[in-house]
Amino acid sequence: MYWNEGPCTPRNIKISAFVEDLINTHRVLLFTRLREKKNTLNVTEWNAGAIMIKADNGSFNYDIGTENIRRYFYFKDAWLEYQLVSLTEDRVIIGRTQIYDRNISLVRCLPINVP
Repeated sequence: MYWNEGPCTPRNIKISAFVEDLINTHRVLLFTRLREKKNTLNVTEWNAGAIMIKADNGSFNYDIGTENIRRYFYFKDAWLEYQLVSLTEDRVIIGRTQIYDRNISLVRCLPINVP
């Protein structure tokens, strides 16, 4: 996923989840943070958890772009790490994924300068 001006795409990514316990799952939260690729100690805090949108087919979906990521402009080349957590109506955690840490890149797009 890219940010800044220029011709780079994509600018947004759709994350979808299918839960095993559709009856008891009330919400799925998407937690994200950024980690610089060259200096992996440079990492942001986890966000507060975005509420994913439930679809008719039982999936939960969320479109993520830079408007959903704090401090993205400090990272020229980073990993977007994420984890999904499912909750009951009473906010009891009933499932969580592993932390996905190296499958989405966030990269600063550099405009093409044509002389």
